Amino acid sequence: MANCRNDVIWSRSVDEIPDEERFRMVGAHPQCYGVFVCFSAVKVMWVAKEVGQSWNGDYFRKVLTENVIPFLKDPDCVVDPESVVFLHDRAPCMSSLATQALLEENGVDFFGNSQWPGHSPDLNPTENLGAIIKERVERKMLLKKIEDLQDMKRIFKRVIDEINNDTTLLQTLLRSMRERLNAVVENNGGATKY
Repeated sequence: MANCRNDVIWSRSVDEIPDEERFRMVGAHPQCYGVFVCFSAVKVMWVAKEVGQSWNGDYFRKVLTENVIPFLKDPDCVVDPESVVFLHDRAPCMSSLATQALLEENGVDFFGNSQWPGHSPDLNPTENLGAIIKERVERKMLLKKIEDLQDMKRIFKRVIDEINNDTTLLQTLLRSMRERLNAVVENNGGATKY
């Protein structure tokens, strides 16, 4: 899959760029849609960030309590609620002691700060899923004129629905964990293809 984030188009004005080459118009006040994504072998769970809200510890713990923990314990959302391991990227809201205590209190197995190495190559397959979602949303945005943030949200929901119908993708990403960990060990903790 090509990395379109690194593509650059040089022009004197936006009007010179063909419509099919535009991913988004840059304006004085661009709109952004912040989303937290979590997935299992059978389903994607997502939460849209409230407008004006930052991903601080209190807000993230609210998301965990109201959305993530119930998702991880629901047998319709995961293969086996007793064998779920929650992976995170050690962002401050995820690695705080209060967040880790909340996960422990709710019986959620996870890699704690002492187990999940800081400044390591990103091993979390959710990052790959996020890139796939972003690429699919941007591709659909090219095909439809986006009028406002609501249009982007509808496209995002459509993409998530498509992915929820493609459990092969979700299972492939999860099965890659062993390969990811082995690659880090083989590279003595250095960067990998993941």
